[in-house]
Amino acid sequence: QFQKYNVSLQGGYKLAENHVLDANVIYDKATDVGYPALPMDVSLAEALITSLTHTYKNDSTTIKSWESKLYYNTITHIMDDSKRPDVPIRMDMPGWSDTYGFYTKATLKENKHNILLNLNGFYNRSLAEMTMYPNDPNQPAMFMYTWPDIRTLYTGIYAKDAFALSQDKTVSASARVGYHQNTVAEEVGLESLQIFYPDMDDSKSRFLMSLSADYKVKKDSYDATFGLGYGERAPSVSEGYGFFLFNSFDNFDYIGNPNLNNEKALEANLAANYYANQFKIGFETSYFYLTDYIIGEVDPSLSAMTIGANGVKVYQALSHASIFDFYVNATYDISDTFSLNTTLGYNYGKGSNNENLPFIKPFSYLAEINYTRNFFNAALQLDGNGNQTNYSSYYGENETAAFAILNLNLGNVFYIKSNKMVLKYGVENILDTNYSTYSDWNNIPRQGRNFYINASFVVN
Repeated sequence: QFQKYNVSLQGGYKLAENHVLDANVIYDKATDVGYPALPMDVSLAEALITSLTHTYKNDSTTIKSWESKLYYNTITHIMDDSKRPDVPIRMDMPGWSDTYGFYTKATLKENKHNILLNLNGFYNRSLAEMTMYPNDPNQPAMFMYTWPDIRTLYTGIYAKDAFALSQDKTVSASARVGYHQNTVAEEVGLESLQIFYPDMDDSKSRFLMSLSADYKVKKDSYDATFGLGYGERAPSVSEGYGFFLFNSFDNFDYIGNPNLNNEKALEANLAANYYANQFKIGFETSYFYLTDYIIGEVDPSLSAMTIGANGVKVYQALSHASIFDFYVNATYDISDTFSLNTTLGYNYGKGSNNENLPFIKPFSYLAEINYTRNFFNAALQLDGNGNQTNYSSYYGENETAAFAILNLNLGNVFYIKSNKMVLKYGVENILDTNYSTYSDWNNIPRQGRNFYINASFVVN
């Protein structure tokens, strides 16, 4: 069960002919959220998301557009088990995250060059704690920081240049460089992590970079893109500083590792499409070779904090891992009103320990027939996955059975003078199939047969 509401407000003001100021505020609050796949519920999940944006656009100058944004987000997330009828030990786990950030990006066009420049930065504070209350009132409560007040500071600059070699050929190159710093602000949390990492400091700085290049060809009957890239990422707050974070997916407690190196990825990608009258066929594929691939590994010398957990995993880095995906898509316009669309996909991932990587999508397919006429459209859709044969039992996955579901999507457009009403409705999972996907937490089934309707009214 859950109760939730949200409110959003957007306003704009035209400062001058080419200058616009926008402000956005979103407030979201959920209470009494039950989680069947987790050992605790959420009594409060609350977020305030705000931003102020200035936009400049001018097609007659070298700087075609310039956008600058200031933003602030704050999140409160309180987990507890007070409404569960039978728990071995009652726990409260509140957490807070505050982010202040900005970016300013400009698009320039000079001769055959299309240039994008982006300067951005943010400051984040992540704090989470856990208090355990023994059933014996004479025993003291137990307290620890699961996120020990991590302060993250990042600033970076990004540049991309798309150069038109000719009318139908373009080559692009981009680069990003950034400075990333984590600081543990809570002394008790730092001392807890120093149990496992005696030499760790309260602060760690990193430099991150990425490079990419691609070549595009666009003809009347076909188009193709080939790209190469290199990127780095810093460990997340949990990967670097988490302290006995329970993961019900594999039933292990997790401990972060502040000594992790940046995760690095080399990528090659290729995409092409061929057009012939009413027929189109295309494919896209990519290959990633990752080094210092961050993933949790079992440490048998440690004892779990969570009652019933299988043990403790510590975030470590595999020397390398490989991820490959391939998708092919075909579309055929039978007539002005009917069209067919199909997509097939294949994904594969394996680590240097010769184990399958978790959360790799099995063979997937989508077949759809569309009908469009005047102010009405309909689509009958078959969506499915094959059997998940390459699942990762080593990382807590189990085999997910193949499934196929049938969906019907409908839509109408009505015009009332100069105003417009858009009606969308349909039936999902028409045959009421009981299924779950490879990524569903603890194999919790997806929705059965369900009906939906959505109406939008646009006033001009």
